[in-house]
Amino acid sequence: MSAIQSSDVATYTEMMLLMGSIDSLTSFSATASAVGTIYADIKKNTAFLSKMIAGNNSQYIQLDPEPNAMSAELADCTFSWGPDSFSVHCPSLSIAAGEFVTVVGRVGSGKSSLMSALCGEMPIISGHGRLCGRIGFVDQKPTVLDATIRENVLVGNEYDEKWFNQVIYACALSRDLEQMENGDQTKVGFGGLKALSLM
Repeated sequence: MSAIQSSDVATYTEMMLLMGSIDSLTSFSATASAVGTIYADIKKNTAFLSKMIAGNNSQYIQLDPEPNAMSAELADCTFSWGPDSFSVHCPSLSIAAGEFVTVVGRVGSGKSSLMSALCGEMPIISGHGRLCGRIGFVDQKPTVLDATIRENVLVGNEYDEKWFNQVIYACALSRDLEQMENGDQTKVGFGGLKALSLM
């Protein structure tokens, strides 16, 4: 067994350079992943907008702003972004006004596509669909600002403690904030904490 020579011991400067390289590589891999997602989104949106601009004959679910006894009705509908794209088929769907409905399924089974179709964003290839009344839709991809948790909740609005605490409670973040040293002043986003139960 030989003793470690002083030249074999890493200096503080070498360790800091190594740690900086690791941080840079981690940031690079996250950025490369984001670029792929952005590219896919741009490609999908470009195809969608190109079809709209070209004045094609794509049909969409009928949106009727007047409330009705039935909020949504689909009859033998197939929805698709295009001829070479994934399509979702819904043999029958009837949702009464005020009815609570949950859409469940495996990853990639078409839950988000069905929601896009119901919002009138995904073209209908066959069948008939109708949505009555107003619709509110919150996408599954959160938008997180590079700011504090409080700033992410307020999004430019004035701080109202009662309202803010209601939002934190509704999002089940009370326990998370209690465990954070800086509470709602904890930075999140690209330059801060990335693991919250809301993400």
